[in-house]
Amino acid sequence: MRYTRRVQKRHLQGGCKFVNAFLSVSLDPPLVLVSVNDRSRMNTHSYPGKRYGINVLAASQEEHSRHFGGRPVEGLEVNRLPRLDAEAPLLDGCVAHIVARVVDIHPAGDHTLYIGHVEYLRYWEQRPLLFFSGKYKKIEVHEPMNAWSISSEGW
Repeated sequence: MRYTRRVQKRHLQGGCKFVNAFLSVSLDPPLVLVSVNDRSRMNTHSYPGKRYGINVLAASQEEHSRHFGGRPVEGLEVNRLPRLDAEAPLLDGCVAHIVARVVDIHPAGDHTLYIGHVEYLRYWEQRPLLFFSGKYKKIEVHEPMNAWSISSEGW
């Protein structure tokens, strides 16, 4: 199943930007890619050598997604962790944190692709917030059902 994770990326003014396209590019060296609309102010703050933080939101952080995605949530408490790097703040309660440094930039239609070298990665076992086809989704885990069984008895 193809799905899109809502991930948060910060620019210099302290605001947040959600990107709908995020993927792993390479394991050696560890590279990731984010796709940013060309109309985004973030493009003026992203350049080779610049660090950015990626917060993979947990299922419990839907309000954060809406808030930083352009639908402000009045009174939302946003807890940031102590910074590893002033350029890449990380939010508390996420499924994963990634800090990457921009190593390459590619224009692609009405978006710009930023390839980053992963400098830090940490994750926790919890359900991610998923956004697919314009809606928030959940992954449900079900035990496999035996449709039939092979047995020496009863044939």
